[in-house]
Amino acid sequence: PGPPQLDTRLANIIVVDGLPKIPAAKFDKLNAAVLKIFAPYGNIIELTLCQNEQKDTTGFAFVEYSTAQEAAAALKERNGFAMDPKHTLVVTLMSDFDKFVNTPDELPPPTAAPAADTENMQAWLPKPACDTQ
Repeated sequence: PGPPQLDTRLANIIVVDGLPKIPAAKFDKLNAAVLKIFAPYGNIIELTLCQNEQKDTTGFAFVEYSTAQEAAAALKERNGFAMDPKHTLVVTLMSDFDKFVNTPDELPPPTAAPAADTENMQAWLPKPACDTQ
């Protein structure tokens, strides 16, 4: 088989974390605010604000753009964006998010590199020319 191919299925979706957790009554207002923040970067196919059983928002959303370039532009411009003084957005590509989720809980121990001999960093101290005190 040939070289592995890049999986681009999720490259046009971003995950937005750090959104306000609000009651269902204010859902439409938050939905409009999120659209206003992310619409300048491309054609939004779908915006999903995640909600719990009581229909309160949970603080994160998924935004699907037409292209991966639009999603990358939104990530670049809106990651770290202060929505208000209490809410700073953390934007991640869904393709990267998938990597984070699939990271094993236990990592293999690091391998220690062999110690290299270094020169004596204090060799200049006993020289009379360096004795100025």
